[in-house]
Amino acid sequence: MLLKSAMVLSVLALSACNKQTSETPVTAQTPSPQNSVSQPEVESKKFSVKDLGSPVTLNENLDNLDHYSMYVNHHVLNVTTPLEAFPGTIQCSKAVVRNYEKPITVEINPNHETRITLEVESRDPELVPFKCLVLDKNKTVIQRFDKFFSKNIIIDQATTTERVHNKNIDILIIQDGGEIFTQGGDISIKANILISKNGKITTYTDREVLSTPDLTPGKDGGRIQLVVEKGYGDLAINLRGTNGGKQTKIPVRPPQAHAGADGSCSTRQTNCDGGKGAKGYPGTEGFKGLPGGESGAAFVNVISKSDFEVSFIYSPGEGSDGGMPSEPGLGGVGGKPSSYVVNDCNHTGGGATFSPSSVTPSCAYRFDGSYGPQGDLGERGKDGEKGDLGKMGISLFSNYEEGQSEGINASWSNLRGYL
Repeated sequence: MLLKSAMVLSVLALSACNKQTSETPVTAQTPSPQNSVSQPEVESKKFSVKDLGSPVTLNENLDNLDHYSMYVNHHVLNVTTPLEAFPGTIQCSKAVVRNYEKPITVEINPNHETRITLEVESRDPELVPFKCLVLDKNKTVIQRFDKFFSKNIIIDQATTTERVHNKNIDILIIQDGGEIFTQGGDISIKANILISKNGKITTYTDREVLSTPDLTPGKDGGRIQLVVEKGYGDLAINLRGTNGGKQTKIPVRPPQAHAGADGSCSTRQTNCDGGKGAKGYPGTEGFKGLPGGESGAAFVNVISKSDFEVSFIYSPGEGSDGGMPSEPGLGGVGGKPSSYVVNDCNHTGGGATFSPSSVTPSCAYRFDGSYGPQGDLGERGKDGEKGDLGKMGISLFSNYEEGQSEGINASWSNLRGYL
């Protein structure tokens, strides 16, 4: 798949071989038995507990994702109770130290198949234990059982990586409008199931891209590692470096130009004044702008065949403008007038007598030479370089061991190879 000029790489990971002609909903049960943190089913001849998952099933086209998200942390248990437990109750309490927690109590059905719904809340820890009791009509404990549920994560707005980095997540949902900002850090996200509807993982916000401090090179986008058992929907990974900071240093002004020649008159009317100073040197070229940051790198591994599309958008940071030149150099000072003393302005020479009123000005007055003109404006510094493109890697459906997946090299490689 070829990138457009905007440097967008899209990888469509479709289970074409196994895709059914009829719509197959994505079940909301525990995502992956081998990775699930839920306790295994408890069974005896008279007693068993089965986790039925969420009360809402997610449609394959994700059109009910908002509704599904409301119940993704609800777990329906089907409890088969002993005969002696009827009439009685089932009570479950979170084993979390909170004064306001109250047990959830349901009456046992006459057919001894009783369902109880346990909810993991956003305020709960990552792993939530429930302690449950089966009580007869006299409140005598007939059976005890424990269940453990991990907190599924829902991203519905801009957020940092604190909720997802290095977590053991069963189900991660990124809704339309949800965006995870890494702030240039190296992050690792692992989940059994990733469901994304126009979701995004982005290195820097627009503001961060533009707010690099003065005299500071742009920051790189860091590395993103995403490993999921199955993926559904579409996800955009925006790899951005920040722009280089403003170049504010100004070079030193060049030295003043040479002075004009001193006057050297040997007669009363020749070379009495000092010479004009030389033209100033041009301003010193400005300092080079600061380089932009590298876009960052991403590696995505989707282990099982899934209907999942990933787009990579690479935006290296822009280099800042070159700095201003120094002020132009000053022109040289004028030369000194002649030190020759005119002592014959009133003498008689050549048959003519000179009086002070008829003395030539160049003989009577002597002046310093004029300053030379200021130098020309200098050149601005060269602009800073744009940041480099980062690296990327894709592996789909466990083919990463062979180094190829759907025609795309699964190992780390420079994105320029795809342009």
